[in-house]
This record gives sequence, structure tokens and C-alpha cells, in this order.
Amino acid sequence: MLIAGTSGSGKSWSTRALLAEASETEDHRLVVIDPKRVEGINWEHRARVAIYALDVLEVTDELVAEMHDRLEEIPRGRDTIEISARRPRITVFVDEGAEVITMARKKRARGGRRWRRCRLGRVR
Repeated sequence: MLIAGTSGSGKSWSTRALLAEASETEDHRLVVIDPKRVEGINWEHRARVAIYALDVLEVTDELVAEMHDRLEEIPRGRDTIEISARRPRITVFVDEGAEVITMARKKRARGGRRWRRCRLGRVR
């Protein structure tokens, strides 16, 4: 689900009921990615919260690994796995998506320059 709107229009506030539902039961997990730290601090007691760039990279790497693990577990002839405490439903909430995209672009740009220096034998 994508919720878009102008700054201050109540997007984050309006999703709080959904986030509460996603964080209350044993077979649900909530991940909040919020580089501006506004909404994330409200969920630290109930969710995995990523605020800093390294935290965001770490949690996204973990989510991708989990996705691949789950793909391996899907039974033949089905398109999903059973949701349980061992494999809970994961809801990922990204507040300030533009900030996350900017962080990713900066990280990729820095990594690209480093790769070019490596190829040229100039890494320090």
C-alpha cells in the first residue's frame, strides 16, 4: 500500500491503526524505516526500527535474505507459506520514502567511486 500526500497532511498519523495491528500478535512483525526519526520513535518498543543509514541497509539486507529463505520454503503448487510464530507476517513501514531513496543513491554513488578506484588500483 502506498500512501502519498503533501507534507503535514496526516499520512503517518493515519497509518497508526494499521501499524498497531501489525505489531500486536505473535505471528506478525513490524519493521519501521524512518530516517527523519519522527514516527520511528513511537514504535521502538513494538517494532524493529531503522533510523540511521547503516541500520536501514542492515534491515533491508535482512529482509531480502528472509524473502529468499521464504521463497525456498513455498510448497509446490502454492504461492505462499503458512504464517506462524516461526515465519510471521512482516509489515514494513517506510516513513519519508524520498529520504531512504536519497540515502540509497548516495551509498551507491560512493560505492561506485570506490569500485572504480579498486579497478585502477588506487584504494587506500
